[in-house]
Amino acid sequence: MAAGDSAMSSSRRGSLNSKYRRRTRRRRHMQIEHWHEERDGPLSERALRDKIAGRGYAVSRYVYPPGTFFPAHDHGVDKIDAVVSGRFRMTMGSQEVVLEAGDLLIVPKHLMHTAEVVGEEPVVSLDGVRMR
Repeated sequence: MAAGDSAMSSSRRGSLNSKYRRRTRRRRHMQIEHWHEERDGPLSERALRDKIAGRGYAVSRYVYPPGTFFPAHDHGVDKIDAVVSGRFRMTMGSQEVVLEAGDLLIVPKHLMHTAEVVGEEPVVSLDGVRMR
């Protein structure tokens, strides 16, 4: 291999490593989306379900009573957790957010997280699972 080839190969490796680090770094930060009525239209369970399904996720509906807590766990697939009503605290590592009506959180596969209903109102949640 010529010296120039070695430098190109090293440069390419550096570029690929840099892309991997950026992708990994992004996955560590919570990806939260809020409902914007101007862009998304009026908030409804059907509209939120359609938004998640339109991204290639199978959607299930769950109702969690006050006091519900899910200890640290992960999933083998990419997920979206969305809130139709109530308040749902999600923690990923040292980051925490309280999701409210219209909010959704991207949960990458194998990322440890906890979830907890906040307050006295049940949480109506839409759970999106990436279809393969």
